[in-house]
Amino acid sequence: MTRRLPLFLLFLVTLFSCAGKQDSSLTQKIRGEGNRSLILTAGPEEVWVGVPFSLSLDMKGEKDDDVLFPKIDQEFLPEGLILKSFKADDNRLTLSVTAEKSGDFTIPPISVLFDNGGDSVELLTRPVDFSVVSLLDGEDQTMADISPSLRIGFMTLPWVLGLSGGALAAVLIAAWLIMRYRRKHNVPPEPVWVGLERDRDALSRDNSLMEGDMGRFYDLSTSLVRRALDGVYGESTGEKTREEFIGSLLTSSQYASEVKAWFVRFFERADLVRFARMAIEKDTIVRDLDETLRFTGQAVEEAKRKEEEEP
Repeated sequence: MTRRLPLFLLFLVTLFSCAGKQDSSLTQKIRGEGNRSLILTAGPEEVWVGVPFSLSLDMKGEKDDDVLFPKIDQEFLPEGLILKSFKADDNRLTLSVTAEKSGDFTIPPISVLFDNGGDSVELLTRPVDFSVVSLLDGEDQTMADISPSLRIGFMTLPWVLGLSGGALAAVLIAAWLIMRYRRKHNVPPEPVWVGLERDRDALSRDNSLMEGDMGRFYDLSTSLVRRALDGVYGESTGEKTREEFIGSLLTSSQYASEVKAWFVRFFERADLVRFARMAIEKDTIVRDLDETLRFTGQAVEEAKRKEEEEP
């Protein structure tokens, strides 16, 4: 029975991956004189409210051409679309937009001028049409914006199912292989401080703050703080309501009063950002990052000390 488990999980991967292949994209190829051309790739043709629609435009000209194109800003887009990101270099531009509500939207044509000092050629993309649907049924479908530069990968429902199913099956296979290896080789579990150090380093290098993704930052930072409280200080955060959790922190003698005060403000801000979509000042978020790294750094040292004291 045990030997058949990987085959069953492999079947799940294949099944959900096939579902994900139903996703589609929009492609345009515009050719001009000589080697001048535009290749526009956009998609998917249907997205959810708040999930980005991405567009990339590759521009190929002659050797001596200067490639000129308009700056894409919020005014370039029709009403109802929000520009999330725009990047451009000599040969490629990319942009990502989200819709505030469901409906059909059109991104206007983009004009590109190839100029070599006397001979200019203009190429124009065709309008890009896509649809936006909402998971809400008969309710307010308008989505508030919390940041001018949030970026999320675009996906449709079949693609989500394929990705989620494939990821779940991969996790189950990995967990099964790890358990089997540990039983065979008697490998001890990873010390708490090793995982905390690894995730502290990942948080310090994460680009969430630079990209304005406050929700992702608070997901990562609160998860790290909770694991430090669980693994090092024995708080059992997953077994308590939010009120019980905060109450146990405030009554604990393991933390200084200023740390307790930060706990309350930190977890309250995290809930406001993640669930109420409230915008927080950048300076406040930077302070939360510093405090998260400081507290979890102390937790790492405490975990090492406890490990050394064990017989």
